[in-house]
Amino acid sequence: MDIDKDFLPFIFNDDTIYIINDDAAFITEPNQVNETSIEKSDGALITEKVEVSPKAGKPDLVKEETISYGAPKVLVLLANTTDEKEETLLNNILKAVSLSTTGVQRIYTHPAKFNDLKGTKLLLSFHSNYAPTANYEINTINDIQVIYAHDLATLEENIGYKKQLWSNLKQITI
Repeated sequence: MDIDKDFLPFIFNDDTIYIINDDAAFITEPNQVNETSIEKSDGALITEKVEVSPKAGKPDLVKEETISYGAPKVLVLLANTTDEKEETLLNNILKAVSLSTTGVQRIYTHPAKFNDLKGTKLLLSFHSNYAPTANYEINTINDIQVIYAHDLATLEENIGYKKQLWSNLKQITI
């Protein structure tokens, strides 16, 4: 039984864990960083960095992935593509805050760091994996207004949720 491999993931969840073996601690040469970038269809730029140890010549445990969203004014987080009803609802929500779909970037992965969202003023989340806040309150994170709401299909069916969202959308300043 290896206590590091068996129990560290329970303590640190999805955090990066560095396990240093005694023989690897004496490497004095710097690691080489290989970087690759891929642009996704939604405009997000994914950059992956992998450190390679010069002694072993194999990738180390260090693997870092960053996603760059450019500088959109508004980000809309969705779980998947939208059907016609959901698309109409989303367009109406955006019109309510004087936005069109051209000034909005759709994303399907939650930003890991809000520091990377320079220039973004609003993040609207309609993703089923992120719990809506009570009464869709507006949170401010690094000067970005954030609203976590129910997914568009749920909103479409519930007038109470729509009213809650509308009351907070009126307070948005972009």
